[in-house]
Amino acid sequence: MRNENIIETFIQSNSLLVKSVACDILSRNALHQGKTTKSDQYRKQIGQVSWNKIPNDYLGHYWRYERFAATSILEIDLGIWNDDHETHKEVDERLEHLQNAIKNGYAERNDYFGALTLANTRALRKCFLARYEQNVDRLELAWKDLIFLFDDWEEIFCYAQQRIATNPAVNCSAGRNTVTKDLRSFNFQAGNTG
Repeated sequence: MRNENIIETFIQSNSLLVKSVACDILSRNALHQGKTTKSDQYRKQIGQVSWNKIPNDYLGHYWRYERFAATSILEIDLGIWNDDHETHKEVDERLEHLQNAIKNGYAERNDYFGALTLANTRALRKCFLARYEQNVDRLELAWKDLIFLFDDWEEIFCYAQQRIATNPAVNCSAGRNTVTKDLRSFNFQAGNTG
């Protein structure tokens, strides 16, 4: 509660970016506490920050990717699941842009982390819709999102430890992911790998 009060003081900032980040942090905190309505109230206070004012660092990554993922999860929690909703479309567009950058070889390390964040968010929404519509195809699409970066998971998690947890001492050359089963061949119709 004390940290929440400290962050609330930043809502009064004259800087749109500072105010918006403070509102976003409070929104995410309330969502993690199960306070969906309060989370939505903070989210509605987030301003539109111009792209050219967003730095290309951790804050920029957060603002370009994580914020949209968190907003999408909040809206899922509010029961807004449809693909054509503005926030979900934004997640889809940003993810597709990053997936193309990765496939074409011009993505940076932080783009991989952004793609993983957005893919997990979209997969969650597709899983909800798959259950609601009883549609196995949606579940398979969710699975494709989840495993899109499978070969890069170890490097992405290492990056997260170095960058997000600010731990540059982490050794990222420990080797590749060692998973005993190839998760990419999971068959949802049969319910097993085949």
